[in-house]
Amino acid sequence: MLLVAAILFSGSCAPTKPPPLSGQLNVLVRSADRRVEPVPVETLGAVPVQSGGAMCLDANFSEPAFAYLVWFDSAGEIIPLYPWNNETLEIKDLDQPPPERRAGKLIFSPLLGKSWTFGVQPGTETVLLLARKRPLTPETRLGELLKSLPAPPPLEPSQILRRVSYPAATGSSSPLAAFINPLTKHFEIVQIVQFAHTGQVVEAAPPASR
Repeated sequence: MLLVAAILFSGSCAPTKPPPLSGQLNVLVRSADRRVEPVPVETLGAVPVQSGGAMCLDANFSEPAFAYLVWFDSAGEIIPLYPWNNETLEIKDLDQPPPERRAGKLIFSPLLGKSWTFGVQPGTETVLLLARKRPLTPETRLGELLKSLPAPPPLEPSQILRRVSYPAATGSSSPLAAFINPLTKHFEIVQIVQFAHTGQVVEAAPPASR
């Protein structure tokens, strides 16, 4: 009887494993004329985007997390977004250590009311979200890590939108999953959203009169 009680007591005090970090990257886009408010990239007709159009990003998490957003634009540039830049692209070198930020459950890039503008080069726009419960260690240099990987594979000609997430992508043999896999050693969440950019230039509309 005492033995059974001891076993039950021992089991009731066993530490529970904390739930894994979960989260979602949201990409909203708008046309160059700025007449329409940003809409989710999954919205019918939202993509392909056009030159002069823009995007804004947000990410929400199940618990406070340290997040990093990087943009591989259609011209092949790697642009650090969050937490390096808030309203304008003042920092364009990914080797620049990310500034310290507190962990958060919701982040925006850029700040609310602002947006990142697409260039003139047609191709594939790629947004990468990396997140973890603890900040990056000093020896983990994000710029070196990302630059050591092959560029994210572009969309197929028949595609206009693609989303891949870790851990859901685990075990996949796709080229995009191969890009993601090395990052999973350092981050609990890895998400990529890719969408087509036609390169067609659209003139911005004049400001409406009041």
